[in-house]
Amino acid sequence: IWAGLSVLWSIDRGLALYWWFKLLEGIVLFFLILNSGLTLKAISWPLIGAGAIEAILAIGQFLSQAVAANKWLGLAGHRPGDVGAAVIEASGFWLRPYGSFSHPNVLGGFLALGFFLALIIYFKYYLAKPKIKLLLTALILIISAGIFFSFSRSAWLGAGVGYLIFLFAHSQYLKLEPGSAKKLYLKELWQITASIILLIGCLSVIYWPLLFTRFSAQENLEQISLARRSDLIKGAEQIIKDKWLLGAGFGNYTWYLYQQNPNLKTNEYQPVHNIFLLVWAELGFIGFFIFLFFYFYAVIFAVKNKNLAGLVLWPAL
Repeated sequence: IWAGLSVLWSIDRGLALYWWFKLLEGIVLFFLILNSGLTLKAISWPLIGAGAIEAILAIGQFLSQAVAANKWLGLAGHRPGDVGAAVIEASGFWLRPYGSFSHPNVLGGFLALGFFLALIIYFKYYLAKPKIKLLLTALILIISAGIFFSFSRSAWLGAGVGYLIFLFAHSQYLKLEPGSAKKLYLKELWQITASIILLIGCLSVIYWPLLFTRFSAQENLEQISLARRSDLIKGAEQIIKDKWLLGAGFGNYTWYLYQQNPNLKTNEYQPVHNIFLLVWAELGFIGFFIFLFFYFYAVIFAVKNKNLAGLVLWPAL
C-alpha cells in the first residue's frame, strides 16, 4: 500500500506505477502459492531442478569463458573483454558466469535457494529412500559447484551462514531423537557435509588465484568495484538526506540520481547494492520501517514456530 502511495510523489509516476505492478505480481504469486495447498516438497523440486540446470549452464560458461547470446531465452552475450562484463582480474581477465540471469550475483542467490531446498527435503522426506537420496546428493553437489563458480561473495556468505544455521538447527532437533535414529541422521549429515567440503576444497585449490583475488580485493578491478560501491552508498545517503521521510518514489532511485547528477557516466546510474538503503531511499523512513517490521517478523516467526526451512532460507535470501 505504501509503495503504491509513493506513486503520488514520485518524479516519474509512470515508472513508479510500473514497478508497483511488479510488486503486486509478486504478492499475487505469493498468495496463490500460499493457498494452493502445495507442500514444501512439491514447491522445492522444480526450484532444485532449475538450480541444477542453472549450475550446469554456469559451469559451462565459466569453462568456455563465454556467455552465448540467445534471443529466445533472453540471454545477453558476454565475453571477458566486453565493457561492463563481470570479470575477475587474476593473470588476465576471467569471466564470471551469468547462467540465464542478469548478473553473477543474482545467479549465486538463486543457486543458494536451490541448495538449501535440496538439503531440507533430503533430511525431511527422503532419509529412507536411497535412490532419491543419491539423486539429491548429486544435485546438491552440482548446485554447490555452481555457487562456487558464480564467484559471488554475497552468495558464498549466504550459503555459509545458512549452512551453519542448518547444522545448528539439526543438532537441536537430534536431541529429541532416539539413539538409533540419531546415529543414522548424524551419518547422513556428516556424509553430505564432508562431500560438500571435499568438492569446494578441490575447486578452491584449483582456482586459488581467483579466490585470492576475490577475498584480498587487491587487484585493480576489485579496487574499482569497491570504490564504485562506496560511491553508490554516498549517492543513497544523499537521496535519503533529501527525501528521508517519503523517499524518491518506488522504482525512481536511478532516475532521481540522474536528476541530481546529470553528468555521470551511463554505467554509474545504478541502484545502491544494499537493500536496506535502497528501500529507505525510494520509500522513505516510513517505508523503511514497514520493511524492517516484515523482515524481522519473518525471522521471529520462523524461530518461534521452529520453521527450519524459513530459518535456513533467510540468510540465503
